[in-house]
Amino acid sequence: MSNLWLRVSSILVAGALMVSGCSASDSPDKPKELTPTEVIEKSVEAMSEKGYTYEMKLKQNTQTKVFGQQQTVNMNMDTNVDVTTHPVAMHTKGTVNANGSPIPVEIYVADNAMYNHTPQGWTTVAVDTSSLDSSDDPASGLKQLDKWIEQLGGNVLPKGVSVKKVGGSYLMEVDYAALKSDPSFDKMLKDQIAAGIQSGGGFITIDPNQIKIENYKQQIWIDAKTFKQTKQVVDTKISASDLAVDQHLEMILKGEFNGKITVPAEVKNSAKSM
Repeated sequence: MSNLWLRVSSILVAGALMVSGCSASDSPDKPKELTPTEVIEKSVEAMSEKGYTYEMKLKQNTQTKVFGQQQTVNMNMDTNVDVTTHPVAMHTKGTVNANGSPIPVEIYVADNAMYNHTPQGWTTVAVDTSSLDSSDDPASGLKQLDKWIEQLGGNVLPKGVSVKKVGGSYLMEVDYAALKSDPSFDKMLKDQIAAGIQSGGGFITIDPNQIKIENYKQQIWIDAKTFKQTKQVVDTKISASDLAVDQHLEMILKGEFNGKITVPAEVKNSAKSM
């Protein structure tokens, strides 16, 4: 799998959180409704594990120019991902179907290097693993939103953000209107997209200021009892210079990952530098 497919598939952006406007009852038999900030804090605290295991499903259309040649890639990806945040590391394994051709994929990211298994063998490129802290941590959306609301005064709910109680979960949504209502959110999203693509160490570099976000919607499901994030869905459509990406991404959290991600010696020894 090319670096383009990998890093564009890593576009994962800020989340959204809001609690419904229904006021708490005065009855002592009913619990007090949590404020948006309280729900955020509880969820961030609940997602404080050092590692996660999740399933990632992706549908994506990418159009770009490589060495002057137009390329179009229609891709479906289904992978299992283990990720740790202290230290930042990731192991991904699954299948990518690109333009009708199924390809097994396996990637290690650790110690500022990415190892990618291709049909020709293992390759390696240098990466800035600090960018993965925002693009591959399943809880990053909630953490970013916590900071965002604090910047707006603590309990200010920006336009484009909504929530509703669905069964035993909070369903949080943020859409394109949020980008229009707050320039800081727009900038944060563009910075994450650019970092995700450029971290591949490949042939694409992007100035965040050149990114045009044409459509964006994110949904996050949080268990109402445990405040654990269970699922995240992101739809993103962007363009930048010679690059256009239309993507649907699903992340289903399976649980905590307690292991240590290390790159096997045989992978390091056989990998060719890109």
